Amino acid sequence: MEQIKHQWEDIQASAPKQVKSKPSAEQLVLFQEHKQRVTTFLGNLTKEERIFLKHETNQDAKSKETKDRQKQMEQKQLKTSEETNVSSKETKDRQKQMEQKQLKTSEETN
Repeated sequence: MEQIKHQWEDIQASAPKQVKSKPSAEQLVLFQEHKQRVTTFLGNLTKEERIFLKHETNQDAKSKETKDRQKQMEQKQLKTSEETNVSSKETKDRQKQMEQKQLKTSEETN
């Protein structure tokens, strides 16, 4: 069954890139050839193998979505922490400036 999954991944990896504009005649031929490879591959599978492949493909997609969401959350947390650190640094700088002004003022009054 794992061999079927690897064959399917190879077929999907060999798929022509999708274009944003109208595909050329050559690109259409590539799409049709890929579609024929997919149809032939799936047609040769048993019902159980097709069910297995569909399940594995869905699991892979869910896993990828979960990883993508997790990565987005990590990036968001990192960005938030960077903003917080910048704010903290600015606050510390302002506090130092205020302390220096207070020292100057107290020295001038003494």
